Amino acid sequence: MSIALAGAASVALSPFVFSNSGCSRAPDVRFVITVAPELAQPTQWFEVGAYRAASCAALEPMLTGGLVGAFQRRVGWRRSDVAPSVGDLPPDRYAFGAIAKDAECGVLAVGCSEADIRDSSEVKIALRATSGTDGQALGKCGVGSTCNAAQCMPIVDNGNSNLGANCSLEVVGGGPLANPLSKNSGGGVLYGPAVALTPTGFVLVYQETNDGVTRLTAMPIDKAGGSLEPARVDLTKRCKAEVNEFTGIGLLTTEQSGQIVLARPACREPFADATFELLQLEYTGDSETGDAGVQRAAVKINTTTTVTTFKDLPGPINGGSASQPRIPVTSLKLSPGHIAARAGSGNIVAFSANGSVGAIAPFAPGRGVMTAQLGQFTTAMASDAWVAASDQVLAALAPITTDPAGGDDTGPKQALKLIVDRATTQALAFPARAPLPSPSTRMEGATWGSVSAIGRRILVVAGAPGETQLHSFEASPDVLSLTEVGTPLGIAAPPPVQQDKDATYTTSDMTIVGNRAYVALLGEGSVALHVFDTIAANPVALNSRQFSTDSRIPLVTAVRNNGHVAVAANASRVLVAWTTATEITSNDKLGGYAVFACAK
Repeated sequence: MSIALAGAASVALSPFVFSNSGCSRAPDVRFVITVAPELAQPTQWFEVGAYRAASCAALEPMLTGGLVGAFQRRVGWRRSDVAPSVGDLPPDRYAFGAIAKDAECGVLAVGCSEADIRDSSEVKIALRATSGTDGQALGKCGVGSTCNAAQCMPIVDNGNSNLGANCSLEVVGGGPLANPLSKNSGGGVLYGPAVALTPTGFVLVYQETNDGVTRLTAMPIDKAGGSLEPARVDLTKRCKAEVNEFTGIGLLTTEQSGQIVLARPACREPFADATFELLQLEYTGDSETGDAGVQRAAVKINTTTTVTTFKDLPGPINGGSASQPRIPVTSLKLSPGHIAARAGSGNIVAFSANGSVGAIAPFAPGRGVMTAQLGQFTTAMASDAWVAASDQVLAALAPITTDPAGGDDTGPKQALKLIVDRATTQALAFPARAPLPSPSTRMEGATWGSVSAIGRRILVVAGAPGETQLHSFEASPDVLSLTEVGTPLGIAAPPPVQQDKDATYTTSDMTIVGNRAYVALLGEGSVALHVFDTIAANPVALNSRQFSTDSRIPLVTAVRNNGHVAVAANASRVLVAWTTATEITSNDKLGGYAVFACAK
């Protein structure tokens, strides 16, 4: 493909072609991309994606970090090369996003044009210059990866033994979440994200609701930060007027498959009762190997859903007797972050009901979430609930409010409550009561948090306005007592978004791999990753990264304080994913993700 001047204002590419498919074949569509003259020299790569039934208004703002993964077709080529064959496209209306990139895959210019290829013979896309933080192009490849076919790919066997050494947190790759619902006209709700390991990397799951459509998306992410086309399912049997309150997503994976737990609050019509839904995540076996040898496995969401109706709660804690009144479930919430765990007794999910009850319940394929076997671990105005498990302990965490009526001059008291028991404890028996009650403790003043466990060690991130701390607890061998180890470690506040306004984190997620803990935090305009080492003894801060200061990580400054974050890790890579907000408008970006190198 040659480059020719098309007047003084731009540089134009000679035509390349997307083909129409179908029995009644329309003429091929001719595309012309133009860029400003000053970008002709630094432009080394072009990338084009075809997005079926999408709009440029939603797509173009997201292109500054690279193509969104939900394209029907993608093509990338070096400026000096002939554009590769794209293949057939089903006849329909498309938004075509185009990007000019430098030698390191940094985004120099973006553009978008809409066309119905059934009746269009030419589509022109004018690219506008864009820049990231401090004028640096977004999306540049990190250490240990290279720009190939307009994508960042890991450098395989390149002798770079230092990649991720001592958990350097080098940026390996990343990008935005998939294209939002094409019907997004504002007033939508974004749920999640949840992340977990797969045999070839990670999977990222989130849910959107807008204009009466509710969609679940699963994005497979490889160890280089690349993604295949997401798996998507439109969820049925939703409330006519969807209840716009946030609920998280439970996600557990194995080497063979995964399970996704969703919750739907009660609504007036047509489905009055609150319900849990359990879906299966499958690895399809359809995979591809990138130019740098990275395996990318596709995923599929099985549309066979196990639905559990959740009508009422037992009145007292831990069930009580049949003679005691039961309480109707009017609201049901899964919290952000890790709310599902694999314990000795089976799979467990934590949730809050009616804005006051923190509980856990088992779940299994074909049976769904077994609410008849739930265990209520707090009724002190618990608005969230999290769970973690190891081979020795089962731990539940919830923010609670005591004295809600303000019985003294100081008013209601807020705290995080942690309850621990043996890993084999059944949900129905959690927490244990006298004479051998489950040990518990409180972190006074904290209003949000996250929990993770390994062996008998339990770590808790406790957040309060202006303060975030990491607490370390050790359960006794018989798990009948709980002791805090050392003093809590303070986590530095994020950089301020506005002058004269202190910044603070509002949510977190945490995971443990080996002897390290990975803590992801989010606040307005900020996402961060903190790594702690030697957690089996006395945790120490090892490394951290503020995403907003790195131009290679997109869509961080768009985060509002009601966004959410999730983290997963293996022995050499860490994935952090985030959403920009809970309630989204037509101009909002959904969020993003980044993969970091972290080795010994």
